[in-house]
Amino acid sequence: MMVKLICTEMERFAGGLLVLALVLSPMIVVQAALPSDNVSVQWNVLLNKLFCTSSGLVHDPIIILANLNLAQWHGLLALKGTGACTKPEAVVAYASRKVLATYFVFDQNTLIDPLLANQLTALGLSETEKKLAKGLGEAVARRLISKSDPAYEFALPELRSAINANQAHPTPGLLRFLPNDTVFGPNALFVTHAIAFDSPYVIPYPNRFIEEYLGDLKPMAVPSDAWDKQYNLLKDVGRINWSGRTYEMNYTASLYLCPRQNTTYCLFIESFWTVAAMNILPKETSLDDIVEVFAKLSVALHDALVVVAAQKDGYWFWRPQMAFTAGDPRHPPIPDWLPYGRVIFTGEYPSGTTMSYAAAATVLQDYFGKKKVPFTVDGGGVFGGATCYLAGTPVKPRHFDSLWAAVEEAKRGRMYVGAHYKFSVDDGAEAGKRVAQYILKHWGDRPPQGVLPDTEYLKVHANLPKKSGDWDPLRFEY
Repeated sequence: MMVKLICTEMERFAGGLLVLALVLSPMIVVQAALPSDNVSVQWNVLLNKLFCTSSGLVHDPIIILANLNLAQWHGLLALKGTGACTKPEAVVAYASRKVLATYFVFDQNTLIDPLLANQLTALGLSETEKKLAKGLGEAVARRLISKSDPAYEFALPELRSAINANQAHPTPGLLRFLPNDTVFGPNALFVTHAIAFDSPYVIPYPNRFIEEYLGDLKPMAVPSDAWDKQYNLLKDVGRINWSGRTYEMNYTASLYLCPRQNTTYCLFIESFWTVAAMNILPKETSLDDIVEVFAKLSVALHDALVVVAAQKDGYWFWRPQMAFTAGDPRHPPIPDWLPYGRVIFTGEYPSGTTMSYAAAATVLQDYFGKKKVPFTVDGGGVFGGATCYLAGTPVKPRHFDSLWAAVEEAKRGRMYVGAHYKFSVDDGAEAGKRVAQYILKHWGDRPPQGVLPDTEYLKVHANLPKKSGDWDPLRFEY
């Protein structure tokens, strides 16, 4: 008996309309507009669960999310380009399984492989179709994974040395260590240096992108009239013991500070926008459109994070706790000033949260054009974490009248945490919008490969600028 290797257009059409009958665990079902039996949705829901329940992630969540959704998109492109006789859902499934099994090894037998097995059973594939789908899906996934290895360790000593070199006589407006402080002390945990050296997918070299597209966005001089305004806008609303704090302020702050427990989405920005996209996209959205929207969303979040990390390690602007406790030529120190929530040791400017939110909102708004897009993100679970003042408080559903309304909430939330100044959340949102607009305009362009060797063979440049508002980015030199 001969095996049929040529698919008819009708078979391809039927395969594209196939509805899977998989029933997911109640812990990971999201009440979404998109059908829960869509293969792309199922893998994104599973990744959300893994984000929220796994410990010891060895890669930044956005790297995993981008690899998952780009692998799905590349798989569909490979299928169309080769004309292979298999079903697109199967290629997406195998590509997704390869990505998640790489990053979540200990969940492979209990969560990842069972999902793949159930999907393949529902698809009713022949052995030949399985082999073709597996070959295409795993090939594109392996290629993406091999290119995602950020330089975690290479910049850390240089960053510490640059700050220590200025520590004896710190410059007003610039990052500094706070002696005897568990978060901002000399042994502070650094984070942004890891993603700052990850290669962006669409935007050009991050430092050049910042100079050419975001050059009008930068911190002000300290002291200055502009700084006086920002100082006064945050001094009270970001402080934990301000007498005017309300429960609503604390709840909004907790949305952008506290981990979640017993819920289908968690504190990660990637988790919020995955759930939001599932609730926003209509039920009749095609598999091709779903995969491409999720790919663009993931890439926008990834490249925005690369850009904001470069900005933070280039402007070196001081966190509010540093500013208020140290004082400056126009403001006396407030030694007991503490923010509502403690944040990681990074440069303050700009806000990575609002930059990411604006990038995601811009991508989703582009899909709908000028139409207003109200949406709801489900609640469930409670706030958790040892440092969360509202630990145990139920997380309510959140309704937004538009995509940008979510960005505005993020701005308020990060200010109420005491993590960012008003100009930083505003500039972060504007920068995120510009990053996403660049990505949408240049989607599908092939970027240059570059000529430098691997990062371990290069020297890291890290110096604080002479004054606040100046730009001296972290970079490799040869």
